[in-house]
Amino acid sequence: MKRAGLITVDSSFLINFYLLGWLRFLCKVYDKVLVTPTVRRECIKIKDKMDALPCITNVRLSDKEKKMITKMVEEIKQKFPGEHTGECEALAVAHCRKIPLLVSDNFAPWYLTSRVKGISVEIERGSYVVAKALETGVIKPKNDKELEYILDELK
Repeated sequence: MKRAGLITVDSSFLINFYLLGWLRFLCKVYDKVLVTPTVRRECIKIKDKMDALPCITNVRLSDKEKKMITKMVEEIKQKFPGEHTGECEALAVAHCRKIPLLVSDNFAPWYLTSRVKGISVEIERGSYVVAKALETGVIKPKNDKELEYILDELK
């Protein structure tokens, strides 16, 4: 199976997939998974698990990018008070670098409605990762009931 190339990921996605025991699927589906500085801080409790995965790469921001992303994060937070900085930063980095953003299925509606002026990002959901893992045999449910359980966990 040809893996997808590059993706940015938010902290909620990483934590949800860690709790489900599915982080390893990321490297089966993507060549590189970019983690922004704030997302990394928000996921400090699973740092060792992330570091063990060869596909996870820390984003290095240039001074110019930092300025632009900081401004975008503030705009996003003004429009959507209470959102985690990591989610806002991941959205801004995905926009600036023109790469897709991987989010948990339950957070996808927020991203899809967060059309902040000038920000446009392709959104991929956790169900895509699981579908690819099923398609390639990385996940092998024993029966329909187990498959149903896996799909329910995504909600």
